[in-house]
Amino acid sequence: MSRYSPPALLLVTILVGAALTAGVTAQTTTAASPTGSFTHDGTLTVASGPGQQLHGTTSLEAGEEVTVRIQSENASTPFLARPTATVDENGEFTVSQNLSNLAVGATFTATLRHDGTTLAETTGQVVECSTECAETETQGETETDEIEIQSATVQRGESARIPIAVGDHDTVSLTIGDETDAFGFEATLTDSNDDGHVTVAFDTTAVGEWEHVVYPVDDQDWVQVTAERGTDDGVPRGTYDVELSPNESAPVADTGTVEVTEREQFSTDEPGFAEAVVTVRQDRSVEIPVSVGDRDRARLVIGGQDVNYWLNATLVDGDGDGRVIAVLDAWAAGREAPALSVIGENDRASVDSETTLGDTIAPVEYDMNLYRSDDHDDAISVGTLSVRDAIGGPVTTAEPKVQSIATARRGQSAEVRVSVGDRDNVSLTVGDDTDGFGLEATLTDGDDDGRVTVDLGTTASGDSGDIIRPNDREDQVNVRTERGTDDGIPVGSYDVAIAHNESAPATDTGTLEVRERALFANDEPGFVSPVVTVRQDQSTAIFVSVGTRDRAALMIGGEDENYRLNATLVDGDGDGRVAATFDAEAAGSDAATLTATDDRVVIHSETTLETAITPTEYDMNLYRSSNYSEMIAVGTVSVRDAVETATTATRETTESGPSEATATTQSETTAADTAGSQPDTTTEAAVETTTNRSTTAGEGPGFGVLGALVGGALALGSGLVRANRD
Repeated sequence: MSRYSPPALLLVTILVGAALTAGVTAQTTTAASPTGSFTHDGTLTVASGPGQQLHGTTSLEAGEEVTVRIQSENASTPFLARPTATVDENGEFTVSQNLSNLAVGATFTATLRHDGTTLAETTGQVVECSTECAETETQGETETDEIEIQSATVQRGESARIPIAVGDHDTVSLTIGDETDAFGFEATLTDSNDDGHVTVAFDTTAVGEWEHVVYPVDDQDWVQVTAERGTDDGVPRGTYDVELSPNESAPVADTGTVEVTEREQFSTDEPGFAEAVVTVRQDRSVEIPVSVGDRDRARLVIGGQDVNYWLNATLVDGDGDGRVIAVLDAWAAGREAPALSVIGENDRASVDSETTLGDTIAPVEYDMNLYRSDDHDDAISVGTLSVRDAIGGPVTTAEPKVQSIATARRGQSAEVRVSVGDRDNVSLTVGDDTDGFGLEATLTDGDDDGRVTVDLGTTASGDSGDIIRPNDREDQVNVRTERGTDDGIPVGSYDVAIAHNESAPATDTGTLEVRERALFANDEPGFVSPVVTVRQDQSTAIFVSVGTRDRAALMIGGEDENYRLNATLVDGDGDGRVAATFDAEAAGSDAATLTATDDRVVIHSETTLETAITPTEYDMNLYRSSNYSEMIAVGTVSVRDAVETATTATRETTESGPSEATATTQSETTAADTAGSQPDTTTEAAVETTTNRSTTAGEGPGFGVLGALVGGALALGSGLVRANRD
């Protein structure tokens, strides 16, 4: 049988022609694509100091703008900068960046980018700053008798430092923008350390509820805000005139500009984080740019079991550009306030669950994981959120003003931050004659930083003296009247007023909202929150589910620590839950350390302490019975230092025995044997909202998947999250 085959020559011709065509196409594409490289001899080195330069060449046309992304390779000391430069006629570029925050010996990666495309990449090492480098730094802050300001350029989502010379003045007036701009800012800057300069940070992502766009870098300088507008979504793109004058009514002494450019675009081909490391101060917010790829959403998880904070959220790309710019407000993290929002009118973020903190989020590293779905099987991208201590001087106001009020649930503390203006003290009033609770106090700014921050303990009784306490040990609180606090602050909304003194009219008002303790799943025994935080001289709530049983055994501390408490929690009302209160100030004394209002607590043994409980981490374990043989949940009690103030009484204890627990048994079961695969959290599943930067969180904690819907007053449909336990 014969078969027909094409001539071999014809087949070869077709194949060769196709290959040549592909080769020509590839060559054409390569020729059209821009290229670039860094210029350096041997290993690229930069000094740990200001004004460090990186040079390179590119095939881009003169006038094009390039960005060099400088990122440290050590996750424990994250650093990220994106200086820009303009390509000159020879195809060369030079960027300059202050690298003082990079430690000597650190390694970094430098990436040359243009319009979201990487043109070149290299690695380098930080070396010690030479004499020339030190001279450069000195030149940056030369002494002058004149009022001067330096112009700045910053991308949306980032912040810029603006050095300001105040000359021989103690204060100067700063104005950014005018009435024709969408953004405007006015403030008085005070040089409190008399160095002739006030360096301020201009933060384009100041979208937190209580954040200001401008704040001092030096913690001794002041910024007193007199006006601020147009910052609901951060600082808009544009060029803004900057004016400096000796005071707000004096002629302008110097001018400059602040140019806010658009964010650097990033690839959306594959889901992932645009930045592997993002850094934020405890009291600021930060952008987390995310690509969702060809999907319209992705799941974001921040933190986990090993840290004191955990957040699960869904990011939705509403405008179809493949990107979501999420914003984390570190101040709001773990509070009854939106911690996660988005930039953009159509994108959305919904918080599915979030740890409730008894204090500010800890300054540590938090894992960031991105998933395709909410089952969290395989992470498609990983990163790090680096939270650092809050720094910088105070941002205050000219008149006494309520700067922030944290909503709290029963069992938590509500933080109230007050600006005292140019006064030493102000009068604070919470509640009125129609409320079941009322408080009147005088707040004194003892350290002259222009503000006083106090904590209101929602479950502290009036007899304990812990209802209101200053956060700063140098500030003072003098309570004039107090009522309705036999069982702490009742659930409700209370007017907050600030005045010059107790007989003067209010200069500013706000609202304190105290909510009921959150409902939580009770079908499986466990802790609502795996981490509870308390100061040495305060108390905190420990929420426990006892499941189908009417009791559970609780152990706090152990043989490896200086304190241990063994107790039985009894569900007295049959709701499957026990809300216990742990009083750290009473720990180890004759006073009641662990109590419950509606249920019962029986303490079997407790270490007797001669001094206050040590500020450290204590294991918190839950057992089915008091023989401590079957551990069913693990957690941590984080005790922090007390804030000693003039109004804080020192607890007196009596020596009633050796500093050892009298418990006779202790299980050797480890936390790893019984820990759940995910930490319990205290915010319920949320309903997505289309409001810009709006994050709707549920009204209760949970242990994992959706539970029963709560009716009546909770008819908004908050879901309970059930724990995923072994």
